[in-house]
Parts: sequence; structure tokens; C-alpha cells
Amino acid sequence: MTLRNGFKTVGLRAFGMATVSMIALSGVAAHAQDAEMADDAQERGEPATNLPRGNQIIVTARTFEEDLQDVPIAVSALTGDALTQRAADDLGDIADNIVGFAFEEFTGLLAQPTIRGQTNLRVTSPVSNVATYLDGIYIQRNYLIDQGLLDLERVEVIKGPQSALYGRNSFAGVINLVSRTPDLDEITGYVRAGIGTDEYYEASGTINIPIVPGKVAVLAHAAYQEFDGTIPNSHPLADAEGCITCGNLGGFERETYQVTLLADLSEAFSFQASYFHTERFQEHVANVSFGTAGLDPYNYNNCSPVGGQNRLYCGELPSTPNFATGAQSSPILGAVPDPRPEGFLIDPRAFGLRGPTDVISARVDFSPADPLTLTYQFGYTFGNVDGRGSTSRDPLQPVVFGPVNLGALFDSSGTGSEFESFSHDMRVTYESDGIYGFVGVNYSTTSDIESNVTENYPIGTLDTPGEENIFFPIGAGLPFPNFFLGRRTFLERDEDILSFYGFLEVQATDRLNLTFEGRYTIEDRATIDRFTREPGDPTIQALNPPRDDITEKFFTPRFTASYEMTPDNLLYASAARGVKAGGSNGLGVPFEPQQQYQRETNWTYEIGSKNYFPEIGLTLNAALFYTDWNDLQTTEVRRLADGSIPTTFFVLSTVTGNVGSVTVKGAEVEGIWEVNDNITLDFGASYNDATYDDGVISQRFGLAGTCDGTVCPTGEVPIGGNQVERTPAFDAYAGLGYRGEFGEDNSFYLRVDGSYQTKQYVDEANLAWVPDRFLMNLQAGVTLGNINVRAVVQNLLDERYVSNSLFLIGTGGLGSTSYVPIFGLDRTARITVGYEF
Repeated sequence: MTLRNGFKTVGLRAFGMATVSMIALSGVAAHAQDAEMADDAQERGEPATNLPRGNQIIVTARTFEEDLQDVPIAVSALTGDALTQRAADDLGDIADNIVGFAFEEFTGLLAQPTIRGQTNLRVTSPVSNVATYLDGIYIQRNYLIDQGLLDLERVEVIKGPQSALYGRNSFAGVINLVSRTPDLDEITGYVRAGIGTDEYYEASGTINIPIVPGKVAVLAHAAYQEFDGTIPNSHPLADAEGCITCGNLGGFERETYQVTLLADLSEAFSFQASYFHTERFQEHVANVSFGTAGLDPYNYNNCSPVGGQNRLYCGELPSTPNFATGAQSSPILGAVPDPRPEGFLIDPRAFGLRGPTDVISARVDFSPADPLTLTYQFGYTFGNVDGRGSTSRDPLQPVVFGPVNLGALFDSSGTGSEFESFSHDMRVTYESDGIYGFVGVNYSTTSDIESNVTENYPIGTLDTPGEENIFFPIGAGLPFPNFFLGRRTFLERDEDILSFYGFLEVQATDRLNLTFEGRYTIEDRATIDRFTREPGDPTIQALNPPRDDITEKFFTPRFTASYEMTPDNLLYASAARGVKAGGSNGLGVPFEPQQQYQRETNWTYEIGSKNYFPEIGLTLNAALFYTDWNDLQTTEVRRLADGSIPTTFFVLSTVTGNVGSVTVKGAEVEGIWEVNDNITLDFGASYNDATYDDGVISQRFGLAGTCDGTVCPTGEVPIGGNQVERTPAFDAYAGLGYRGEFGEDNSFYLRVDGSYQTKQYVDEANLAWVPDRFLMNLQAGVTLGNINVRAVVQNLLDERYVSNSLFLIGTGGLGSTSYVPIFGLDRTARITVGYEF
């Protein structure tokens, strides 16, 4: 580590904004070397704390390189090698190794990351509470990337509001993906192939070539994976010709291509550009749908009897689907056996996600003269994907609506959707003795098309007749077909976002640093409802579809103070504001104030400590935080034109609104202990008390007619003091690794990991919950010169567990509820063989 103008930094290189709290598999060799250096220093009478840290990690959280332990931010990360060794294919795997971070995937199109108890309460929201970046490029839709296939240098989770530096929707934190940078000096690369249980196959390779040694290099990477899933589908046509989700549930087939060019032409000028292309297909996940009797005559709820049947489910959701068999109470059929076969039953025509995505980034760094550096970054993202969810509880039995036999129903939310964005970022950096800072401007445009479809097809077949008619063309004056099912939403959201931001760090004393960050944002948003009939001719689409324009301006500051007690012990305190932009429900909403919803905000206050104890090889970081979260964007009952709440309804209609506030209080700790030259223990734990404030009520519970007055009140349902749904209050992990060497260039490792999280409530009334879970993974590997062999067993104990659950209330009519618990993968095992050069 070197001193640069009074700051503990090591150069100004990367523009990707992220930080790392390393969860290491190795480092014991560095610890042994440090111990020897410490002994030598002691003999010379020098303090050991001036030596390099055994776990020194260089990070780029504030756009310049620093030692992690000097950065006053709470973060966690996995390196590219750790991702490979642990077979961490998605953010769910990564969340198992990072505390304070959870990831829910309902389908390929609906996925929600959560940091410190702050989740998206409206799962279909076009933006998340957690921003995702790839090499400094904002990724608005989670389906735009597949980090499991990319050649990544690291994945970083930055906790707490980062709106000042990262901009929009880094409300609760940031997931930053950093791809591998080309090597300018040597030809390097690898090839890898693997095989595993449940028809898992993989092949990947990377080649790095210096075109002009020391000046220009290119890195190319390609990867392919396929997998059949682990949970059998009980549908009799699951293996028939023409199936889409075939065999087991939860499988996938995906491929990616990645190219990066780096030109470091002089000390004053460098250029880097990357292109990422992914083709993906994900099968339908394993789930079971149950609830009140409606179009489906079977009721599986266990509490709140109203009108002759239970309206709600109370308690722990079952960890197997067998609860859906046997005699049940139904007001239509009475106590009769459910005809469904045991196990998971999903129509093979359903699937989670399929389609291509692209991400392009380009960056120029120019330093005409000290102390100034000019940086420009361009970004482009594009995605066009489809999904088809199976909504029929029993796809072997037709859904009958009056005299109409609808067959099997499918909710294809997101099908036909498309996302495209462009971004430009320009900044000027200044550094001198005791002062470091930059100012910048960012301009981005997005076009986000949300197209939802309801499909129905005949029972007992894999045909999809009339599929081409469902997605009728959208455009002014084009025919508007009249049919009961089909396309039901085509909403275009166009955004122009301009922001000005700045960062200033002042070294007040030799030990005290003060940091001021801020961003001023102007958002112009237009929401166009192209799924609208022409008022004078309802057989055609509107010639001038309704358009809702919104301009929003806000400022997001962050203040940080850090005090260096010793070179290895840091205290910090910070206050930061997060903002998640508002939006539009469309001009078709009858009550004018509900046509738009406002921004969601928070203030987070944090104190923390980062420590390295060289005498015992221990890195230990801890933080306490408090978040005041206001104007939550969540489900609100759709009011009548005069503003009154409907007292009777067939289907409860909802919009997005700002309802209530939440307080989050918590603490977390992470550490790495290099026990000796061979053994490493890393660990972490996080407590997140995210509860609704007093006075907050649930409108939808109060109006859906599901409460019997005992389980929950028949009027307004107060939820103050309740835990925020879909957020675990406590999670922890621990990993024990052993690494050794034999021969001249050979080594081996063995590692076991365990992760735990407490229950998650399914609903805001805290009546039903996903049970707590404990999962274990086992990894082992051996390196023989340039050849490496790696083996991984995930879910070692073969736990059948519920990962999360959807909950719908009132959407099927008065008194209706529907629960959809989604199950994680059973035990899997993989082995890969690679050759590096």
C-alpha cells in the first residue's frame, strides 16, 4: 500500500463503482509471510502494524482504488475464483454467502434483491430497491444479465443508500458486477468442462491476447450451461414431444459471449470497451398453488372461516406439496379427495424466461495534466424476453367460468416486453495534498415496454392453438380484437434522466477524514398506455393513446466521517438519503390522485468499525444502522372517481400507491480468521428489524372480505409493529476451508459452508410464513500444474425447502386468496476439469 497525496490509496484506475469485503478461500500463505515480516520488524524495533495486511483487498468503491479496510462503507463480495469454486450460478447462491442480503426469484421475469430488510413490496414494479451495475452500467431489469456465466473479477454488495454516487434506485444498496480486465502483457486463458447430477453440463473458455504488448489487449469469453432441475414434474406430459418445461422443474439452458478491449496507450490516455450477449431459457420453477375455493373448487386454507370456508392460511407453509392431496372442505363439493396426483404439477407449456439480452460499455480516461483526470463512460442495455406462468392449480382439470370452458390458464406477465437504455457519464477528478474530489454529469434514456398477456389452451395436450393471435400488433389505428383472454397490458415508460453529482474528501487531520457526496437528479417520465381503444371507434386502437408526463427533481446527499485509530483499525459514521423514483398507474385510473404515485425515500444512519489484527490473522468488520423508510410504494386499493373506496367488488382492483412507513434497525458483523497456514474461517451474521410503523394499515386485507374478526379485524387491518413481508429478520453464514500444497506446483483445498436465515412472513398481517432454513455446501479441488479439478455439492443435506412465496388477496373475487410457495433445488453435485495457461 502506498500513500498518494496524503490518502491511503493505490492509484486511480477503475471507473466501476464498487467495494469489497472479501470472503476469502485463501490468504493463509500471505498470513504466513506477514508473520515472518512481523518477526523481522520486531527485531528491528518497527511496529508490525505498518506491514501489509494478510487480507488486503484493493477496491474501487469511490471510483479510486483503496484498501477495503480504509473504505468507510459496509460491503461484502465474492471473487471470481470463489464464484467458480462454489458453483454460485445466481444471486440466490451469492446471497447464501453474504449477510444482510437476500434474493427472491419468483420466475425468470420477477426477481427481487433485498438489502437490510428493504424489499420491493410491489414485486411487479419496473424498478428495484437495489440497483444493479455491470462495469459501471446501470441494469434496470434483473433479467438483463446472467452473472453465473460471465467471466467476473468479483461480485460486490454495497449496503445502505448509495444514491449520491450511483444514482437512481440504489435506494437500499447496490449489487456491482465487475468483469475481468484484459492483461496487457501476457497471453493467458483457460478452458473448462463440467458434468453433474440432473443432466448438468457446462463448457467455458477465456482467452486473453496482448495485441500490442503493454498497450493493447483483448479478452474473449464464452460459456454454455444446461440443467434439468431437481424436482420431478408430476404432469403426465412432462416428457412428451412438444413440452417446453420438460422433465424436472427449474432447469435451464443458457449461453453467453463476452469481449473486452483495453487500450492503455499512455499514462495520460486509456480506453476500455466491453460487449456482453446472453441467450437464456429457464424452465418453470417448482411451486404449488393453493387457496380459497373459486373457479377451482378445492380450499386448502386453515384459518379465518367466512362464508362457509377458510379464507386465509395461518402458520408455517408446508415444506412438501403433499398437503394438496386428500379430503378438503369445500362449500361447492364438500369433503372430497383432490384428483391431483401427489407431487408438483406444472403444465409443460409454461416456462420462466427465454430471450436475448445485450450490454455494451465503453470508457475513456484522459489525464492531460496533474491534478486533473477526465473520464467518459457510455452504456447500452437491451432485452427482449418472454415468460409464461402456469396459473391453474390443477392443469389436468379445465377452468370453467359459467358456460365457458377455458381449459388451462397461463399468466404471461412480461411476455412481449422490451427494455432499452442509453447512458452517458462525464466526470472531472481533482486530487492534491489533503483533498480528493470529482464532479460529474450523467444523462440516460430508457424505454421500458411492459406487455402482459393471459393465455388459455386446451387440457390434455401440448398444443398452443391461436398463440399468434394473442399478441396482436400494437399501433395507432390498428384493429383491436374483441376476445375475453389475450393481451391485457401494453404500457410504455420512456424516461430522460439528468443528474449532477459530486464527491469531496478532505483529510482534516492525520487520522480524521471527512467526505461529502451529493447528486441532484431531474427525471422526465412519460407513461403511454398503448392498449387503449379509440373513443369513437372501439374496434381500433387509440389514434392518440393517453400519455402521463411527470417531472421529478430531488437531491440525495451522503456524509461520512472516518477516524483511523491505528493503521489497521478504522471507525466511521455516515448519514445518507436514498430515493426510489415515483411513477404512473396510467390515466385510465378513475381517481385522479391515484394516476401517479410519489417517490419512496429513506434516511440511513450508520456507525461501523473495520479492523485487522495481524498477530492472529483476523479481519473483523461490524456495523450498526438505523433506517427511516417513508412513503412505501406498495399495493393500494383502486378508488372510485370520487375518491371513495368501493364497498363491494367482484375482483379487488389495485394500483401502486404510497402507503405508510417502516423503521429498520440492525447490526451485522463479518470476518475472516486465518487460523494458521492452512485453515481459514470466514463468517458473518446480520440482524434486520424491519417493522411497519404505528398507524400503518393494510387496505387490501380490510376490503377483501377474508378476515373473520378473530384472526384479523373485519374492518381496517392495522399492521404497525409487524415485520415487513418477504424479509428475514436474521441470517448468518460460516465457511471453513483447508488448503495445502504438495509437490512443486500442486495444491488442494477442501471447504464446507453453512447458511441460515429465519422465517419470512408471506403477508403484511404476519399470518403465514416461509419457514426458516439451514443449507450446507461442500467444495473440494486439486491443482496439478496447469490442470485443476473442482467438485461441488450444493444443499448437502438434501433439504426440501420453500425459498419464498407469492400471496394474492382479492384478485379472484370477494373473499379470495391464493398462496404460491416456491421451492428451492434439492441436492446437486458437479465436477469440472479445467486447464489454465
